[in-house]
This record gives sequence, structure tokens and C-alpha cells, in this order.
Amino acid sequence: ISKMSKSNSALVSHDCLPDSYSKRVSDSVDRLSSNLLLDGFCRNKIVSIQRIWIKKFRYLRTWNLVENYFSTGPTEEKVKSISFEVLVIFLREKTTIAVSQACLRRIHLLSKLRHRVSKEALVPENFNVRIFLAAFMIVYRPTHVFESMGTLEQALYESAISLLTAFQRILQCIRSASMHCFQEVPNDLTQYFPAILHQYLQRFKAWKVPDEAKLTCRIKHALVALYQAEEHLPPDEPEDSKLKVEFRTQIERLRSKLQQIAGDDALREFDEQFRAGQVNLSGADSCAGGTSGGGAGGGAYAALPGRMTNEQLAHELLLDPGFQLDEGGGYCSDNPVFHRIRQSFHQAFWDSLVDDLKLAPPCYVRVLRVLAEIRDGIVDLAGSSEWSGRIGEAVDLGFIKEQAELGLYGWDCCMRLIGSILAVIQRVQAPRRDDETRARWRQVGQAMQEATGEDQPRAFCTALEFLLDRVNAMRIDAANARLRLIAPVIKDHGVDYERGKFQDKLNDGSLTLERTRAWIRECLWHEVAAKAVGLAGLLSGQASAYASIHSAAMLALVADPAPLRADRCPETLLFDVHRLSLLQREFQRVVTSATMLVTATHGISAARNLNPAEISSVLTSVKELFTSDTNTDTELDVAQTVAHIMRAVERSSIASESRSALARALTQCAAPSDAVHQLLAQRILTCWGQIMTTGQPPGDAQFVRAAGPFVPRIHQAATRLMALANINKAVHQATYNALIGEEARNLSAEAGRTAAPS
Repeated sequence: ISKMSKSNSALVSHDCLPDSYSKRVSDSVDRLSSNLLLDGFCRNKIVSIQRIWIKKFRYLRTWNLVENYFSTGPTEEKVKSISFEVLVIFLREKTTIAVSQACLRRIHLLSKLRHRVSKEALVPENFNVRIFLAAFMIVYRPTHVFESMGTLEQALYESAISLLTAFQRILQCIRSASMHCFQEVPNDLTQYFPAILHQYLQRFKAWKVPDEAKLTCRIKHALVALYQAEEHLPPDEPEDSKLKVEFRTQIERLRSKLQQIAGDDALREFDEQFRAGQVNLSGADSCAGGTSGGGAGGGAYAALPGRMTNEQLAHELLLDPGFQLDEGGGYCSDNPVFHRIRQSFHQAFWDSLVDDLKLAPPCYVRVLRVLAEIRDGIVDLAGSSEWSGRIGEAVDLGFIKEQAELGLYGWDCCMRLIGSILAVIQRVQAPRRDDETRARWRQVGQAMQEATGEDQPRAFCTALEFLLDRVNAMRIDAANARLRLIAPVIKDHGVDYERGKFQDKLNDGSLTLERTRAWIRECLWHEVAAKAVGLAGLLSGQASAYASIHSAAMLALVADPAPLRADRCPETLLFDVHRLSLLQREFQRVVTSATMLVTATHGISAARNLNPAEISSVLTSVKELFTSDTNTDTELDVAQTVAHIMRAVERSSIASESRSALARALTQCAAPSDAVHQLLAQRILTCWGQIMTTGQPPGDAQFVRAAGPFVPRIHQAATRLMALANINKAVHQATYNALIGEEARNLSAEAGRTAAPS
């Protein structure tokens, strides 16, 4: 039986399981029976075992494994034909892993048995086949795997090529051989296969350990930025908003990646440190190049509104021919939430860059990218001047990289590099930037001069951030100069340009008119029901009636107490969401202030123990409190305003009971449900509408008494809304006319059905 077992092992090793094998088994058993005098019972049991063995393993012949691999495994043709994202998913599939593992381990086993491989080149039979599958990404998508091609990366890349080449040639030989068995594969193909696999696994490990250390640090930076960004979202941010969903998706993805790379203990330690505000983001003891982790939070950052498009710039120039990009470079910097979120990611990037330089050996890849961006920006702005050549000489990235990797690029070289770049920037930038640049450089330069060995990475990255900021400032200046040149063209043709772009979005399906239609319908039905606009005029296409509907719809957006968001804004006003939000806050602030002033005036005037002079003095102080308020960006702080009014009242001889009653009345009237609040809101909205129509506020004496101190603010805000409405109407007039006409006919038909007898 022992001899038979050895024979069977040999047969498996050499892939020899022909159909006649069962007869050979029977013959062997007959010979054993005669030699060992086995009885019939033992003989039948042996035959049963042999047949079960054949049935179980007949489909595990090398030929079957190879065919399975070619049908469902990662062949060269398949890997080349799919994208990197699809390849990653494909290599993680259970079927791919199973067929690759079975085929690779069989080829490795047979190669060892054939050539009696030395122990130094032996690979454990249970090695992780996913490491082998990673070779397909390394060979066919190296730019997605490696951040840069350093020594370790190049060695791993070459080893992966050798492994896949040898493996695929062996499989092709088995597949094309007449007997489809391993014995027909030439010895020179299999002789070094175990050694090639062993070398690949060793080089993968040498690359993976430092790469994972670097990635761990970068993932922690990205997680901190994402957590901070999520905290910056307003408390009333919907759970299903694009930003919140993207932030949480990225957080879960990075937490899973951190757990996969560094383990459960590292993730638990990060959570504990983050809750305590003491996250350790220092680099590992050693690190070299590897997969980029700099864009770990890139998906969440991309969810933020980006730079202005040409269409948005044209819209801004239509509203304000003198429009200029701010220091944010055209981002939605007017929105403080987006600004704080962007700052979180910005800080995370530079902190991560500092840690790259603190690694041993340092990782220079992203530092070189920043230098390249600075150099290229200056070259673009300098044009064909001599400074374009000067910056190319100062920032010789090939030389810098070579010297840095050899450890020859010291701190003195870094300071000379920063100084050379700064000298070119000062010659290329606009003269008005000179004082600003010198003032900021004094602080940055002093920090570099005083930096010791431990502080030098931070000082160098701060200097890079300063230089990149100066380049971006020069870009903004150049862009604003171009805006001044195209402003006259936009004035003449901007309406047609914006209208055409909007129609393109409707045609390709990226925009619909669903929210705009609902907005117009609601306003039209309300205005007709209130008899503010006649249905007959709408049905006859009367221009003034159509214009009244559009003005009323714009006013309804401003008066809506619910904050306007992009996902609820009419599609025709998407470029004006932020402006309308500011007008909303201004409207609510003026209404609340006017209501509180009316309530305070009534309460103070009704006080019994105050003489007329004292009443006049207190009312003057209260009015000055409101007229001195110039804040137009935030809602009124009711509690703080009540406290200011009561301090003015306390200086008078008004009774304490009257003071308490006045404080309660002031707090109550600030609520939107208060009757006085609602009345003043309607009157102020009517005032806005009259200013939009005639350019002048109403002369109603009662209104002037109630809202007199606020009339200049009302006039200013209504004028801003009128300018916005006029541009919006000019661009989308045809769209509004069609929608208003359609909804007027729908309303007429509905009225006809209601009036018809049942």
C-alpha cells in the first residue's frame, strides 16, 4: 500500500491520469493480493478507495486547471482590455482568486519536483495568491500603483514582468502540447520559475512595508480632514445631501483601508487619539516610494463646488461689468462653510507633505510635484521673457531629485532654491503685489533661517506653500486682466451666450425644468387667487402680466423663511443661489428688526412713569441701535438685540414690571408666527415689489413710521434683487413665457372643470 501511495503521488505530480488508470489500479491490487495474501474483503476496500480517489481528483489535472484559468482567470488579453478600476474589482473576485491560486500552486509544485529546487528558493505552499495577482496591476497599470519609480519600485516592476512572462509561457506550452501535460513543457521554462516567484515575493515585501507605513500616515491626515470638514457642515444639513454622503462614504472607505493596511489596533488607536484631540500623524521609522495616498480624500474634495466656469464668469460680468476674481481664485469663497471645508483639506495636504520629508528615507515625490507646479505656473505667466528661462534653470527637477535621493541636497541648497524662485516671482508679479510679498517673506524667511534639523521639513513646506500662493495670486491678476478685456464683449453678447449654454444643458439632459416649472406654477396660482394678476391677461399673453408673475416669483424666493439650497433652487437661478440666500437673510433681518423696533416704540411710549423727554431719549437710543447695524450676511441675533434694547431702557426710570413685559414682548414678536411680524413682512415685501417696479419705495405714512430707519436698507436690497431679476428675465425670457402660458392654460382648464355642473 505504501508503494501504491508513492506511485499515486508520482502520477499526480506528472499529471498522468488516463482513462485506463482504473485497470492499472486493479492489476496492482491483484499483484498485491497475491504477494500479501490479502483476502477478498481487503481487496475490495482497496479498489473502492482507489476509485473514490480517481473520482475526486480526476478534474484537478493540470490540464483542467489551465483551461479554467484561461476561461475565467486574468489573462494578458483580458487585463489589457479593461480599465484599472474594473481590474481591481476583477482581481478581488472569488473566482479569479480560486482559479489563479490552483493554477499557480500546481505549476510551482511541479516545477519544484522536477528540478529539486534548493531550500533558498522555496516558497511556502500557503503563500497569499493576492500578492501574485497584484503583479498584473504592477505590470499593466504601473502608474496607478506607483507614486514614483524609485529603486524598490523598479526592482519590483522588473520582477513582476519576469514572473508573469514565465507563468504565461508555461501555461501556453501546456495548452498547446499534444498530451496537455506538464512533462511536455521544456525544462528551461520551469527550471527558474520557483526562484522567480520567490524573488518577486521578496521584492514585493520590501516595497510593501515602507509603502504601507507612508500610506498609513497619509490616510490618517485625510481622515482628520474629512472629520473636520463634516463638522463644518451646518447643523441643518440634510442627511442625504451630496456633501454629507460623500464625506461619510470617504470616511468609511479610508477607515477600511487603514484597518486593512495597519490592522485593527492602529484603527482603534487612531479613534482614541482623535477623540482626545491627540492624533499621532508622525511618519514611520522608514519609508520609500509607493502608491500615492495624497488624494485619499480627493472624492470628498471634488464634491465641493469647483472654480468658476466660463459660463459663470459671463454671468458675473453681466451682473457687474467690473467683477473680479477674489484671492480664492474663483472658488465659492463667499460661502463660509465651503471655505472652512476647503481649508481643512488644504491644511491636511501640507501637514502630510511635512511628514513625507520626515520619513527615513524621505519621500520627495509630492514635493517635486509642488515645485513643478510652481515652475510651470511662472513659465506660463512669464511667457517668452528671460525669466521663463531663469526659473527653468533654478528648478531643475531632474538634478534636484538625483541629489536628494543621494542625500546630497542639504538645507543650504533648499534655502538657495527658495530664494531663487522668490527672486523670479518678484520680477514677474504685478508691482502692487511687491509690498505684500516682502511682508510675508520676512516671516517665512526668518523661520527658514532659524529652523533646526527637526523643524526644517515644516519650514521648507511653509516656504513652498508661500511660493505657490504667490504664483496663484499672479494667476488671479492675469485672469482679472483678461476679464477687463472681455467685459465689453460679454455686455453685448453675454445674454445670448448664457442662454445658449443653458439650452445645451437642457438638450443633453444634464438639466431639466422640473423645479422651475413648480416654482412658476405655485406663484402664478397664488397671484391669480389673490387677484394680483388677472387670468385673462395671462391667457392673452399680456407682457405686463407675465412680468408681474416673474417679479412675484422672485419676491417669493426672498420671502421664503426656508434657506435656499441648490437642490431646491429653480434651475434658471442656479448661478444666483448664494446671492438669493444673502437677500433672504437680509429680508428676514430687516423684518425682525422692524418688528422689534415697532414693539419697543409702542412699549416705551406706553410707559406711565416716563416724561416725553425721557421717552424721546430712550427711543433715539433704540433707533440708533438698529440704524448702526450694517450686517447683511447673517440672521439677527434676537437674544443679543433684546439685551441691547433693555440696556438702553434700564437707563430710564421705567418700572421693572414694564421692563419685564417689554422684554417678553420683544422676544415674542421676533417669531415668524407673530401677527405684527407677519404684517410687517407683507408690507416690506410689498415695498420691495414697488421698488422693483418703479424704482421708488412707497410713500405710505404708516409704513414710513414703522420701517422708516430701514428704508435705505430695503431700497438697497430691492435694487440688488431687481438687477438680478432683470438679467435672469433677459436670459430665460422664452423659457418663462412658455411656462407661464402653459400654467395659465392649466389653471383656466382647472377653473372650467370646477365651475362645470356635476
